[in-house]
Amino acid sequence: MTALSSPVLASPSDTAASAPLGAARLVPLQTAGSRPPLFCVHDLGGSVGRFQQLSNLLSPDQPFYALRGQGREGDLPPHDTVEAMAAAYLPLVRQVQPHGPYWLAGYCLGGMIAYEMGRRLRLAGETVAFLGIFEGYAPARTMPPIPFWSPRHWPAMLRNLPGWLVDHALLGPRYTWNRFWHVAHQLTQQRLARRGRRHPLKIKELVHGIGHLPDHKQAVIAAQLHAAYVYCPPSSDLAVTLFNCRRQSMLRDPDRRRGYHRLALGGLTIKVVSGSHHNLLEAAHVASLAQALQASLQAAHSAAPTSNA
Repeated sequence: MTALSSPVLASPSDTAASAPLGAARLVPLQTAGSRPPLFCVHDLGGSVGRFQQLSNLLSPDQPFYALRGQGREGDLPPHDTVEAMAAAYLPLVRQVQPHGPYWLAGYCLGGMIAYEMGRRLRLAGETVAFLGIFEGYAPARTMPPIPFWSPRHWPAMLRNLPGWLVDHALLGPRYTWNRFWHVAHQLTQQRLARRGRRHPLKIKELVHGIGHLPDHKQAVIAAQLHAAYVYCPPSSDLAVTLFNCRRQSMLRDPDRRRGYHRLALGGLTIKVVSGSHHNLLEAAHVASLAQALQASLQAAHSAAPTSNA
């Protein structure tokens, strides 16, 4: 089961994004500093507002730009493939930094997009000094399917149970009940759909917590889910750093490598941070991610060449 299976939508807020309306864009969250800029790709839904606090906790010498998804205002159709998103975002990155070494990151779905951007940069002869993925899995089509009832999941389910209970206790009984009902309903409807007794699931049934969103934002989520499910990239000589949360869903594949050991031939580093997939960037846990990210950036900075120009 991948990270986007039965996904929970992150906060739709884009309070940090003050760029003019239009296509997918680069949002400058921190422009001061002499270090190479970090370009961070949005999560499922295309929002980038929650990256502001992460940027604030990094070194004041670290420029930080967030890539925001197309279609959130309903002005343009959303991209429906990872390749299309990478192709749209790379020219924006190169407006700020024409040549490498490049420093890329992405959260959840954004990890796949950042990987594709890095892969394309390498094919163009550029250096990618850092590629960080926050709570992301490799594309489902590159990973062997593992049924959630497989014995391989049982030890991980037991390890994750205490953290899962704590998270849901903090979220409150109403959220917990709604989440439980959503997962149970989704599993039932998926089984009926496979048997031909109903139409395929609608986006509201696939993603928890989007019923209140306007149709154009639901369309963005639907397009991005489609993009994640059909993306099947080749391996690359990229090195990847995974930032995995300590608390994992009980039904996720327990392999800490998240499938990226098959794609990142340049090496895989795994950092464990506090929190869980849905609250990684919230106040209680973002400092843990910022500390691990800062250390990784510093190590990569020490090892990186100065320029491809």
